Amino acid sequence: MLKNAYLNEKPEKEILKSRLKEQEDLLFVNQNKIKDNKLPVVVLIEGWGTAGKGTLIGNVINNIDPRFYKVATFDMPSDLEKRKPFLCRYFEALPEAGKFRFYNTGWMNEIVMSRLDGSMSDSLYEKRIASIRRFERQLTDNGYLVLKFFMHISEEEQKKRIDNLKDHIDTKWRVSDGDIWQNKHYKACEKIFGYLVGAMVYSRCEVRKMDRASGAGEDERRHRYRPSESLPCGAAAAEYFPACEDAEACRNSA
Repeated sequence: MLKNAYLNEKPEKEILKSRLKEQEDLLFVNQNKIKDNKLPVVVLIEGWGTAGKGTLIGNVINNIDPRFYKVATFDMPSDLEKRKPFLCRYFEALPEAGKFRFYNTGWMNEIVMSRLDGSMSDSLYEKRIASIRRFERQLTDNGYLVLKFFMHISEEEQKKRIDNLKDHIDTKWRVSDGDIWQNKHYKACEKIFGYLVGAMVYSRCEVRKMDRASGAGEDERRHRYRPSESLPCGAAAAEYFPACEDAEACRNSA
């Protein structure tokens, strides 16, 4: 889905600035409504390494009262976290009523990377997808507003950003082994990310293409799906979420 997504032309700079100003003003007004109505908001930001997830979050929270938001950043689970139930750490990070919690990557990235490196079996994958369905449904049933975004960049753009960051002593620390691994296996990652974005986990997802120079987001396409258009569970699930064709090579190159 990501590979064949229709990309709108980027608006002129002045038009984009005007739109951003309108949305910033709207966000400032709505944060007070969220606080007054005690609405808890979960904002999940997923996407490619170096796509600008942290920059996007930083730009958004500049327009929110610091008393009413927190940011949670998730790497792959540690040995200690693996001893607890799947999704436990995401439950523990949930916001209280009237506040925002921004998740800088989350459950999507976790299962994608585990599936790609061959460490997640078909049966475990099916269980993880079922758990995510229940988790998101439980949140919305309990009054949470759940917003999910996927930050998309091309293979060439990701490689360019990685090289630019590595060329400067002040920024090379921002490039992780995971970013390099992702770019090396871009096609496999793109296929799996696309299945998830276009199938079930992102039942309503905003896919955004990031502008390299400014870090501003450009609408790529909004996809709406009915609950029935969900990612299959059961024996057929593996074909929608194939493991890396060379899992041993993937593990060795990570």
